[in-house]
Amino acid sequence: MISFFRNFGTVYAVQHAAPLSEEDHKTLGWLFDGATEVKAPLAGTFIGPRAEMITPWSTNATEIAHTVGIDSVERVEVFLEAEPGVPYDRMLLRQYGTLDEELFDTKIEKAPLLPVEDLRKYNSEEGLALSDEEIRRVSSIPMASSPPMRIMSPLWRDRRRSFSLLSGWTAPTSTAPRRRRRCWH
Repeated sequence: MISFFRNFGTVYAVQHAAPLSEEDHKTLGWLFDGATEVKAPLAGTFIGPRAEMITPWSTNATEIAHTVGIDSVERVEVFLEAEPGVPYDRMLLRQYGTLDEELFDTKIEKAPLLPVEDLRKYNSEEGLALSDEEIRRVSSIPMASSPPMRIMSPLWRDRRRSFSLLSGWTAPTSTAPRRRRRCWH
């Protein structure tokens, strides 16, 4: 369940596992600086965090809600009302036309793991931007009795950097001292 609280141009979305009591509503309104509860869906233009990302602000707000005794709160996010076309950080934020009960639903399916035999070829095909040194380093890791390296396919084809290297190897142990990099200012 998601409850919405509005205070001037700010909307707070509170995801909770159980219905909130009247006392919980009053406490949340007080925590949100006098915000009042509004019914969903909210129409307009809002800028807020992506559903896939729980912000540090949310983590703190959720912990505060638990501290004041509202244990059913799972997530709290803040959204700002904005005019269409207002610039914002597209890596962290998203523009919403409606705030409703499905606000935090991601609907992302797990991507299959793909075997990678030639990392250099995969790097160039998928645009991973691995340097020659990184490719050499990964390729030099001993993988005796390990399955072939597998790379999780990108969740979105236009986001080439969304990948994870997964393999069954353990890092070799070395007693050689690590070289320190010099930093020139």
